[in-house]
Amino acid sequence: DVIWDLSRDRQGRVWLASSRGARYFDGRRWQAPDLPAELAGDGVNAVYQGRDGRLWLATSRHGVVCVDGARTQVYSTAAGLPASS
Repeated sequence: DVIWDLSRDRQGRVWLASSRGARYFDGRRWQAPDLPAELAGDGVNAVYQGRDGRLWLATSRHGVVCVDGARTQVYSTAAGLPASS
């Protein structure tokens, strides 16, 4: 497991971006965020929380993922992002 990024959200949770995905520390243990199954094992390169509270994940295979409460939106090459190759 390779850790690429650490970030703190507005609730004070520490987020970890790694080759095994995103995790956050809730003060007692590390938790996996509630993401669609196809994103669960994808590597995450960076985690960022915007001013509006939305959480942004830069993934290894699926582009950029925006988590807004219970809603998850994936922005990939199909949505207009440039390819990485």
